Amino acid sequence: MYLILLLIFYFIVFLNYVNSSISFLEENKNLSNEELFNKFHNLHLKTYKINSDEGMRRFKNFQLNILKIKQHNLDPLRKYDLGVTSYA
Repeated sequence: MYLILLLIFYFIVFLNYVNSSISFLEENKNLSNEELFNKFHNLHLKTYKINSDEGMRRFKNFQLNILKIKQHNLDPLRKYDLGVTSYA
């Protein structure tokens, strides 16, 4: 019984995580990529400085990932939705 409750708990936590990652873009759809990246950086407590070489490289990767996520989610035949996680 304990194992079943534990599995249900982790499943609910997982669904909440997936839901919040998908809704991040929806809730912030009016933000520019720079503003979105700043919000992502603060939300996920990233330790690199945004204006550093690493920050600029990560911003470029972030932009590419956002583009891929949006393109994927526009496909009406998709089997799943993509979203922004702490690894975006």
